Parts: sequence; C-alpha cells; structure tokens
Amino acid sequence: MTKLEIINRMLGSCGELPISSLQASHSLLPAATQRLDSVLASVLSTGWWFNREKAKLTVQPSDSRIYVTGDTLSCRAPVGIVQRGRVLYDAVNGQYEFTSPVAVTLIRRLPLDQIPEIAVSYIAARAVQEFQADYDGDSEKTRLYRDTAEAARRLLNAEEIRQVQYVMGQDNPALITLRNIMVFNRSRR
Repeated sequence: MTKLEIINRMLGSCGELPISSLQASHSLLPAATQRLDSVLASVLSTGWWFNREKAKLTVQPSDSRIYVTGDTLSCRAPVGIVQRGRVLYDAVNGQYEFTSPVAVTLIRRLPLDQIPEIAVSYIAARAVQEFQADYDGDSEKTRLYRDTAEAARRLLNAEEIRQVQYVMGQDNPALITLRNIMVFNRSRR
C-alpha cells in the first residue's frame, strides 16, 4: 500500500474524492499528510521486529561523544545512559564524553515502502480512524474505523510475537528460578 493509497482512504473516510498524486491541490491534503506522518512515527516508535536492532555505538575520536543516526526514533541504552537529541549522555557521571562503545537497541524510522504490509495496514487503519474522527466525526463511522484499527493492531501484535518467537517470561529471573525448581522437583520423583 502506498502513501497515496492511504491518503485516499483517509480522504474517502470523510466523503472526499480521491486524488491522483500527492502534489494535487486539495484542502485536506496537508492535514492528511501530517496525520499520516504522525501516525507512522507513533507506530514505529513502539519498536517492532522490523525497525528494532541491536547496535554498538562507537565513540567519535574528535569529541569523545557517541552519536545516534538521524533515522533513530529511540535509543534504548543501559541504565544511566540516555539519549539527548542525537547524542548519548552519561546521566550517572553528568557528562557527554565516553571512553568506550555502548551497546544499545535502536528504534529506527523507516520509509513506508520498507515496512512489512501487515504493519502498513495497521498504520493506514489508524491514520484513517484518527483523520475521520477529526474531520468528519460521524459517530457510527468513527466506531467502525476504530474497530478496524484495533483488529489491525491485534494482527500486528500477533505477527510481532511470531517474529521474535517470544516465550512469556523468558527473561524474567523469578520465573526462570520457579521453572528450574519445578524441573528439579519433577526429577526427584
């Protein structure tokens, strides 16, 4: 699904005719484009299997700082290290300077054409829902679009679970200990 197709769905939710290009003259086009960009950033900032990556950020020799790339929506760093703008900050020591690389998880902004279709479907459904609520407001249509967006979100969450092969509690120390005790007790029978 292209940006134009999503924009046309958004316009259609308010009874507007479709446009043939993103350069067309339409009074709601700037608002629709802005809403789509906002929803895209919001959805991607969650961090999904397709835009989340582990990285080791290196210290720049010129100023001893660590910079994140321009397409980074969020940088999840070890405790005490935070992102300030495009630079990492050592909040424990109160400084921007680092002496060694830092392992982080980056959440990246991706263009629409590099996002899996299941995620684009959710982004489109949510953009349509929010746009229709703002510019049309028909309560029955709002409920329908909200239900559609919620169904698309559930499908995206299910795909996230499949992609990361998530096992509930796999990193929870208390559950790991409990699991080990149960295995030990079974082996003693």
